[in-house]
Amino acid sequence: MAAVLAMILFALAVCAPASALPESYSQQGGFTVTTTVMTAPRSEGLGLPVQCTVYYPTSAGSAGGRCTDVASCYMQSMSTPQDAPVAGGPFPLVAFGHNTFISGQEVYGSTMRHIASHGFVVVASNSRYQQPAATAVDLVDCVNALERQQGEPGAKFFGKLDLAKGVGVLGYSQGGAASLDAAARLGDRCASCITQHAQPSTMVAQIKCPVFLHSGDQDSLTGIMKAMIWAGVRTPK
Repeated sequence: MAAVLAMILFALAVCAPASALPESYSQQGGFTVTTTVMTAPRSEGLGLPVQCTVYYPTSAGSAGGRCTDVASCYMQSMSTPQDAPVAGGPFPLVAFGHNTFISGQEVYGSTMRHIASHGFVVVASNSRYQQPAATAVDLVDCVNALERQQGEPGAKFFGKLDLAKGVGVLGYSQGGAASLDAAARLGDRCASCITQHAQPSTMVAQIKCPVFLHSGDQDSLTGIMKAMIWAGVRTPK
């Protein structure tokens, strides 16, 4: 798992300033991390707002200090208040697409917390869709909401996001396909897209940012789909 996280963070590093890159992404980063839940206007489908969970570096102290493993990270999350102030920043923004039937924070909270500890703001939708296209719309809506806050004085993330190089997109399984769709929808705003065991996407030819595809040779479902994705991507891969 540490090796996979290291690969993910290395690929996401295209969003970050070169001077900020740590030597080892497999280790926990130096930032204390907390979360906030926000709502975003839904751009398509039903009119109900999208609920988004954001993992971000915080300036609040933590009784547990810097965490180095799952147990200490859990203790840190227990001692760091939710909605604590955002650290200085600005931080690159990453959108995370979760897999079927679950919301991102239920299973991937530790992954998003790990990424955020290296100086990223990570957002995931709390929806439980079974269709990648719907998840992708929610991801983009969450990104749009954070980008609006970046320019709103008094908003939580005002001036806290580094959007100069665009937005990173990451996803697993159904969320992997959603990340491809989201990358296509973001257009020139996408800095890089990373998929793990992704289902196919009909929008891959529209992606304008580099794509990193991760899949296991023994995967009986998504393993046979990777060639379809690979062939469709027109950007560096």
